Amino acid sequence: MNLCPPPKSSIQTTKKIHLIEFDYIRVIAMLFVIAVHTLAVIDFKDPVSFFYFQLMQIIFFTCNGMFFLMSGKFALIERQSLYLYYLKKMVYLGIPILIFFYIRSLYEGSNYFLNLLGELADTEYWFLYVLIGNIVLAPLLAKAFVNFNLTECWLFLGFGLFAHAMMMICSICHVNYCWSFIFSGYSLYFYLGTCVEKIIYTKRVKEILFTLAFVGVGISLILKYKGVTNYIHDLSPIFTIITLGTYFGILSLAKRLKDKLSNLSPVIMFIAKHSFVVYLVHMMVFEITIKYYPMQWTGSLSILLHLIMTVIVFIFSLIVAVVVDNFFLNPLCSKIMQLATSKKKCKDNR
Repeated sequence: MNLCPPPKSSIQTTKKIHLIEFDYIRVIAMLFVIAVHTLAVIDFKDPVSFFYFQLMQIIFFTCNGMFFLMSGKFALIERQSLYLYYLKKMVYLGIPILIFFYIRSLYEGSNYFLNLLGELADTEYWFLYVLIGNIVLAPLLAKAFVNFNLTECWLFLGFGLFAHAMMMICSICHVNYCWSFIFSGYSLYFYLGTCVEKIIYTKRVKEILFTLAFVGVGISLILKYKGVTNYIHDLSPIFTIITLGTYFGILSLAKRLKDKLSNLSPVIMFIAKHSFVVYLVHMMVFEITIKYYPMQWTGSLSILLHLIMTVIVFIFSLIVAVVVDNFFLNPLCSKIMQLATSKKKCKDNR
């Protein structure tokens, strides 16, 4: 048995290299999050608008998988200090969550402590309830996933897609399916974050993925018109392929744009920096905006209304995020980090 550690070349380090292409994913996925919620203004009675709604739902819902893929990619790395990892997550994730859950509770007139336990799971905050558990376990499981070889990555993807396919098929057929897969649901996307780039790395494989994703959109659209909606926007293996295709499509586009449109990079980086607070606040902004928006367009014009509403909610959410981040969250989190790390250094020096 070989008890030697793996060669250093196979281990990801924590050295920070800013990858602008993932900022593109943050920004586009954030716009998709807003856009999927503002689809509520679409006039379902109009056939053109209804088609637009069905198609755009498929595209926009890829935002969830993309955020989990990206979160897993950056969380599943081997680390020098678990203390620093958990401290950063508690401060930079935990504090905004605690604050905005309180604001949301005041906004809705609901119980703050019950909301922290899960009462907001049927809102856009469901994402956080799922994400945090994976974030907590990430450094403990990173050594396994980082060192997966190509065969192990394919097996992990295959097992996950099979488990989701069985769940979907049995649900459609109204048959109980009780066999569990430990990394099911959006956890599969999270842990695929460190695997997919090992699988999908050649131009040929990407071309096949993009073709399958395009076909998958068509199949999903047909299934929705047939009334089959079980897991269609999350656990469907077809939707996983669509999400992966969108994810790598944006990465490929971003790699080209960062060289051809270098002036765009600072704008993308600026927006991406505030994307978390935009996510936390956008539904409250949307509900307030739609309440006072003077126009309610019907028919095909509701598509234009959707685009306008998406832009309005994005702009106002970004303004709120910039103000909150720059004048409150960033100073507060920086101060807490400074105090926590200085105390740790004092203890280490004793």
